[in-house]
Order: sequence, then structure tokens, then C-alpha cells
Amino acid sequence: MLLLAPALLGSCGADPSPAPYLDFLSEGALLTNTRAATPSDTFRTRAFSEVRDAARSPKLRRFTIGVQYSVRLNNQEARVEEPERLYLDTLISGRDFFLFTNRLKASNISGRETWTYAVEDADGQTTRRSYVLTVRQPDSIRTWLSYSARLEPSVRRTSLAALATPRGLVLPAHAADARGFQELIDLVYVPNGTGPTLAAPGAAAAETAPNLKVRGWATRRNTGLQLTALTPTGFGQINSDVAITAAVAAAGNRVGSLRVQKDQVLAFRTADNKDGLLLVRDVGTTSPVALVLDVKVIR
Repeated sequence: MLLLAPALLGSCGADPSPAPYLDFLSEGALLTNTRAATPSDTFRTRAFSEVRDAARSPKLRRFTIGVQYSVRLNNQEARVEEPERLYLDTLISGRDFFLFTNRLKASNISGRETWTYAVEDADGQTTRRSYVLTVRQPDSIRTWLSYSARLEPSVRRTSLAALATPRGLVLPAHAADARGFQELIDLVYVPNGTGPTLAAPGAAAAETAPNLKVRGWATRRNTGLQLTALTPTGFGQINSDVAITAAVAAAGNRVGSLRVQKDQVLAFRTADNKDGLLLVRDVGTTSPVALVLDVKVIR
């Protein structure tokens, strides 16, 4: 019996299968490591996961991407360490492997972005991989931001269809599922048959945007929009927070949504009273029609 004891103890249960494999694929310009980024830089990361042993490992169950921002929100505040926001959450139950390409745009304000990718198997074992983007604005004490943003109609869950204006964050539809991003989003691109529309999340028009699920958002910000008399040249001459606020005031009453055309200049005021202007620099000519916006907004 004593001789049998070690064998019996060793057979009480098989060793647990190791957690699933997760790594970033390196190919050309794909982002795989921590690096410095210029404001509004565009990146792609390709994450690959698979079970360690197809014969005995539990299947994959869930894949998530989270991002934690450490940012200086204005020139009166120290850098704020914000909680992680859930950028993507998708069930992948029953799979042995999973591949996802993440298109992301860095913020337009100075700070750090910690991106964390995680895969969980059916037994709850989780593997994580992370990298950090460090964004530096060349003039971080200026009280207003100037940047360009390319918005896509929300025809897919990965469409970059939402904009958080004072941060210069362009977000995909799937990120808008998360309460943490809903509280930042000021404008969404609503495709329709009569022309591209920009809408506040709180406007009725936003509810018609496919894949954004605006009706179920916990926070729907009420951004006010109005067409101005400014030309593209006049927009280019706006170079201070005082001039931005004056142009917004001159535009008059604001509405929740507007159809837009090339070379129009719109005034907007966010739910937290940040004034801004945007020039519709370009409207695409092929479907799905993209919008290129030049934005000037008080931080």
C-alpha cells in the first residue's frame, strides 16, 4: 500500500492544461511593441490566439481589448490616470484559434495609452499581452487642439464612426458599446440616402446609425451643431480659443444633427461646454463614403 500511495496521489487529477497562447503577429508596419506616437497616428495590431493542445485543452471563450489612458486633460491639471476602458469584448466560444486585426488611432492629447489584449478559455484561464503608446503634442500648453479626423459610416462593427472631439479620439463602433467610451463621444457619423450626417449621440438621428446601438447607450451626450458662414479660408484663420468661442456664438442656435457637404464649416458645443469648429474638408466619392474633418476645439 505504501508503494502504491505515490501513484495513487499522482493520478487524483491530471495537470491543468496551460492557459491559451496569445501573441502579436509581426509583419511590415504592424504594431507589436511599446513605442512613441505622434498625435492621431494610425496603427494596426494583429493578435493571434490558440489553445495549447487541441486534443485536451479547453476551447477559447472570450477575447477582449482594453485601453487605459494617462492623460493631461488641460493645461491646468496634472496627468490623470483613468480607469481602463473596454475597447472590444467578443465571445469566441468553441474555437481552437482566433485572429483579430485591431485598427486604432492614437489620441491627439499628450499622455500614455496602455493597450491590453486578453484571451480567456472555457476554464477561465486568461493570457494577456500589452504595449504602451506615448503621445506627445508639440505644444502641450496650448488651450485648444487642431487636428484632422477621418470618419467612416458605421456599416461595420470596426468602422471608425465616432469622435470624442476634445481628445481627438476616433473610435470604432464596437468601442462605443462600452460605457467608458460613451461618456466621451460627442459626434457620430450617420449614413443615409440623402447624404452624410453628423449627429450628437443624444439626437434621434443617431439612433438610425447601424452597428452603433445608440438607443441602448448609458450616456448619450447632447452636442449642439450649427452651420456657420465661415469659408475654408476663414476657418484656417481661426487661431485662438477666443476666436473659436466667438465663431460658435455667432453661429446661433444649435441642433442635434446636420447633413454635411464638402467645404462647410460647422460650429459645435459639447455637453461639457467645450466650443469647437469643424471643416468638412472632403467627402468621399465611393461607397462607403468617408468624411475628412479638420477640427479646432477648446481643450
